[in-house]
Amino acid sequence: GQPVCTLCAESTFKIGHGVGACDDCPRNSSSTASRRTCDCDEGWSGDIVNASSRCTECPINTFKNQKGGMECTACTANSNTRNVTASINLASCICDEGYTGQPASVGGGCVACPFSWYKTDVGPSECTRCPSGTETSILRNETGKKERQMAATRLTDCVCSEGYYPDKYTENRISCRPCDVDHYSDTISALAVEGRA
Repeated sequence: GQPVCTLCAESTFKIGHGVGACDDCPRNSSSTASRRTCDCDEGWSGDIVNASSRCTECPINTFKNQKGGMECTACTANSNTRNVTASINLASCICDEGYTGQPASVGGGCVACPFSWYKTDVGPSECTRCPSGTETSILRNETGKKERQMAATRLTDCVCSEGYYPDKYTENRISCRPCDVDHYSDTISALAVEGRA
């Protein structure tokens, strides 16, 4: 008799014509009964072209939000997946330290904490203002021009403002006092007092 052809069952596939059994879809992939191939699941990429094909998990700081062989997409600038692989959507990407926002919201993204603000953790939390009398460092760029530090990541990035000097400075607390009459301090010397210049 003539061979009888039937559709491969769900999560199986057969590439090519002829007699032969259907193969199981590789791990992290699937198919429907009406498809001839398997598609890698969300969070996994690769092309299933034969029984030895495999799907590869999306690397850290990437995601893939649909089935298929397409490549994983990088998180938006200044965001990460907290060392998680196989992420399935942009919501898996969260803002880095020193940045705030919601990458997955409409028009979202991660923006740098402004001058004199800092953020110590990852995620959507707000930036924290430097204590009174302090500001984030003023840095020199490659041309020697002074630039205000944005995207500060810790309290110790806050230094005494011009006209103030360090009164108490620890990893968890900074306090600066105004200079006495006829005395002056700029940010650079305030840093030097603390051994941070």
